[in-house]
Amino acid sequence: MGFNRADDTVYIGSYDNQIHALNASDGTEQWNFQTDGPVKSSPALVDGTVYAGEEGHHVYALNASDGTERWRFPTKGGVSSSLAVADNTVYVGSRDKSVYALDTSDGTECWRFQVDRGRHLTLAVADSTVFVGGGHRVYALDTSDGTKQWEFQTDLGVSSSPAVADDTVYIGNFDGCVYALDAGDGTKQWEFQTDGVVSSSPVVADGVIYVATWDDDHIHALNVSDGTERWRFQIDAAWSAAAVVNGTVYVGSRDSHVYALSER
Repeated sequence: MGFNRADDTVYIGSYDNQIHALNASDGTEQWNFQTDGPVKSSPALVDGTVYAGEEGHHVYALNASDGTERWRFPTKGGVSSSLAVADNTVYVGSRDKSVYALDTSDGTECWRFQVDRGRHLTLAVADSTVFVGGGHRVYALDTSDGTKQWEFQTDLGVSSSPAVADDTVYIGNFDGCVYALDAGDGTKQWEFQTDGVVSSSPVVADGVIYVATWDDDHIHALNVSDGTERWRFQIDAAWSAAAVVNGTVYVGSRDSHVYALSER
């Protein structure tokens, strides 16, 4: 399940095979849309359209005001990771080991890229490049035609979404490493080894990268320049990505708490 909020409305994808639009102030439902499978990822809202993928092998574009369907695109596998929208194109990874680029106007396929391994594909878009994590690799693809610019191999699988800041790609994987890669050519700038598994997405703010791990039960704060650790805070199985607002780091835990941590 994931959600997105804009203009006093919260858009939620749910395991009940629906996308819901709720009033942000009181939670009343404004509309719902029936999908063909569970919606595990967060919907994206761009220019009055809600985009979402689901496990029933479709990507949907819905009118944000009333939930009517604008178009749907069939994939050959379920979609569990969040999609990205940039420059009139929807980028989405599917369990059929493909990254799709779709035209936002009508859902036609612009291009498709097949990865070697991996069924859970995560992605981010920055500076005319789609950065994809899947299997044991990180890929950089040209947004115009999907050609591969570079790839970086990791020891174990990648399930967290890339974070891109200042020409650097930050990503974690199942071997417990956080990698900083040059966005231009994929060379490794540094790596930080945790004692657990990095499945949540790194977050970058004010020269610091925050990443949560499970197994070693910590959230780590690292310097973006060289990966040295500034601090760590023990937390029970932090699977969710952190959020940073005005110098405060918010992160959820399996112990049924949300923690607010000060960087100061």
